[in-house]
Amino acid sequence: MNSGARPGCRWANDREQTWTGRVVPVHNGAVIPPTIKLRWLKNFVKVAEELHFGRAAATLHLSTSALSHQIRQLETMLDVKLLDRTTRRVQLTAAGRTLHAKVRPGLDLIAEASTTSSPDRPTSKYPR
Repeated sequence: MNSGARPGCRWANDREQTWTGRVVPVHNGAVIPPTIKLRWLKNFVKVAEELHFGRAAATLHLSTSALSHQIRQLETMLDVKLLDRTTRRVQLTAAGRTLHAKVRPGLDLIAEASTTSSPDRPTSKYPR
């Protein structure tokens, strides 16, 4: 561990000094590692809101199996079960409800920031 790192932050690799950011607590000591892909969280939120893999997959333009695989990867990375699955229904676990409550506002802010144009930011990648 680096002596210059702030509490709650860590370096992915001490040799390369790759910054990974802060970890976010989820439920009963589980944390969101900073290496989780944003789309996994977006996809989890969609499944959590639909409570149906088929409808969520159709909305996200994914196959049901690909979406299910991404959710399992997220569960494996967090080391916590987020969804109770049966052949007929999907329900959020306590950890899933907590993660949804913590992640949804952040995703809303990201979506708002990406649609809002700043006067200081050029509208084109290549200004004339």
